[in-house]
Amino acid sequence: PEYKASANSFHADTPLTGDESRVAEVKDVPFPVLLHPVDDLPPATIITSIQKQADGRLLVSGTCSDNGAIKRVTVNGGEAKSLSQNFADWSISIADAPVVVAHAEDENGNVEKMKHEVRR
Repeated sequence: PEYKASANSFHADTPLTGDESRVAEVKDVPFPVLLHPVDDLPPATIITSIQKQADGRLLVSGTCSDNGAIKRVTVNGGEAKSLSQNFADWSISIADAPVVVAHAEDENGNVEKMKHEVRR
């Protein structure tokens, strides 16, 4: 209906319009509010290495990723140390254990549901 009411205000605007479409400029219209995305996905953690140290403890290393800031990575109840930005690489020394379990939590409170578990 807008085109029929004022066909002269519409024109071709290559490459925006094709051979069957036209465009018109509209002024004084507020731009719509953009979406405000919410981080509702938890981080993902992977254990990449478990090495037994001379003192009998385990040096556990891994990686973690998220679409936001990671708050902490926990391995068998202890907090891992971030070795690079946003826990892309992390490590921790823990007591020897038959099972090593790692998971993370991000700054928005999303906690990883599928923990990475390694049975030794």
